[in-house]
Amino acid sequence: MWPALLLVAAGLAILVGLRRANELFVVDLRDGRARLVRGRLPPRLLADLGDIARASPSARGRVRVVVSSARPEVLVGGAIHDDAAQRVRNVVGLFRLSQLRAGRGRSPARRD
Repeated sequence: MWPALLLVAAGLAILVGLRRANELFVVDLRDGRARLVRGRLPPRLLADLGDIARASPSARGRVRVVVSSARPEVLVGGAIHDDAAQRVRNVVGLFRLSQLRAGRGRSPARRD
């Protein structure tokens, strides 16, 4: 029984690792605020996402940006309406992949 549980746990860890391998960052949009959950991004991009969240305070969801075909791809989930999702895609599109990869992560003092 234990070996089977260990195999399942190892398999889940591998799946999570593969899913996050191409992930640049994840941002939560809630209550009119944008909060970096995971990854790194330029501070200006986080500020722009915060502006979008303030303009759409009812937007509640998660924005994932992954690398697909050597380009950033925006995946929006949750209750973020189409207009806000398009604004997020437009703002992310202003940055080159190299700029997104060189962004800053969360500082230890800001961890939740």
